[in-house]
Amino acid sequence: MIGGDTQRINDARIDNSPLQIFVKAKKKINDIFGEIEDYVQDTVIFMDGINNDKNIVSKEETEGIKSYVNKVHGIRDVLKRDHMKVAFFGRTSNGKSTVINAMLRDKILPSGIGHTTNCFLQVEGSENGESYLMTDGSSEKQPVHSVGQLGHALCKEKLCESHLVRIFWPKEKCLLLRDDVVFVDSPGVDVTPNLDEWIDKHCLDADVFVLVANAESTLMVT
Repeated sequence: MIGGDTQRINDARIDNSPLQIFVKAKKKINDIFGEIEDYVQDTVIFMDGINNDKNIVSKEETEGIKSYVNKVHGIRDVLKRDHMKVAFFGRTSNGKSTVINAMLRDKILPSGIGHTTNCFLQVEGSENGESYLMTDGSSEKQPVHSVGQLGHALCKEKLCESHLVRIFWPKEKCLLLRDDVVFVDSPGVDVTPNLDEWIDKHCLDADVFVLVANAESTLMVT
């Protein structure tokens, strides 16, 4: 009985954690935007009817209202995710990977002095307790330790900067992963001028952006 009570207490703590409250709040907000989407669609149908019958509303005004349907739908796509996505960015060798490893309480991502992370590395919790990684365009599960070759800037077998590597790590090893937090590590903002395009590709739907800066630097260029 004592073990069962302890488990129930731990489950209650997880359910009431700030991150879980955040996820629940997003779901409620998504429901509200669902109602807004219905109202906008009804408005579009109504305006089309008026335009066809009496030509009161201009075509430009109708198209303007229709554009709101896509905007609301895009917001709902972001809100329907059941996790919090946190993207880390900053200059090369400022400690982005080190910070994420510290939060995960394990050295999963390659880190070191100088340019280390060569592509986008996403860490998320695995439901079945497995640890593995998957690369863009492939469903093959690879061992986690291979991220040292795929994502390390100094390795010959490295992926190009625009690639995303998804790393799945057991949730029981990290409280933040149990709270459905997803970490995204990025190459340094000073690596290439194309980084903004790749951030839009992999991080535009992030809930939180974290700028990692070197405290010893008196001037930051971002």
